[in-house]
Amino acid sequence: MDLDPASIADAYLHRHFPGRKVAAPVLRELDEDFCRQVGAWFDQVPVRPEPETLRLYEAFKRETRAQYDALIASGLRVEPWLDSSRPQPYVTSKELCAQVRETGVLYIYLTAHGHGDGPGRSSDHPMTEASGLRVNGVDFCYNDLFRAVHDFFGHVMHANTFGPRGEFKATYDHMQMYSAEVRPVLAAETIAQICWFFYGPHLSGEQIPLARRPFSEQKPVLFPEHLMTRYLSLFERMPS
Repeated sequence: MDLDPASIADAYLHRHFPGRKVAAPVLRELDEDFCRQVGAWFDQVPVRPEPETLRLYEAFKRETRAQYDALIASGLRVEPWLDSSRPQPYVTSKELCAQVRETGVLYIYLTAHGHGDGPGRSSDHPMTEASGLRVNGVDFCYNDLFRAVHDFFGHVMHANTFGPRGEFKATYDHMQMYSAEVRPVLAAETIAQICWFFYGPHLSGEQIPLARRPFSEQKPVLFPEHLMTRYLSLFERMPS
């Protein structure tokens, strides 16, 4: 299938953010001290969603749905991964990028099959709300839609990997698709959790194999401004 993610992104931006274009991320460095700082913040931040947090999550969900609709309108098929013999649809980012570009199908690991560890897995999280979309007999929640658009615009578009560097770049890529006000939600749903997984205080310096590490709790919080400023400073240019 002749699939051009950058063209799909630019067409979306032309409709929703005229004049903005996606630029490939150039990460100057992966600051591991920063990663540990973010991991420690996310580990300790309480889950007490304020009205403003919930308002921004609602806006984030609307924009995520609009991006998902743009993917479907482009001809991409998004389907739930239902093969019980293989827990994840893609083992590596290279496989994800190649399969999506070649087949025009993006499989998503369902939120119902895994949404972090801890109490944040509950249905109280804003992203677990039903989206109203049903695919192959499966009801998608908003987090399912987010996984689809993040895989596509964050990873497939510029072949960003699943490791810390690739995830930082994937978030920067995807950040350019959202309005500025909801970017703290995006960073909380990506950078905060990645930093906790790879650099969180629960590791205590131990070299725990990735397959045995717990996933972070899913916390509906906003990424702090001072951490956002430092995150963006790691790149050669600021997102528009």
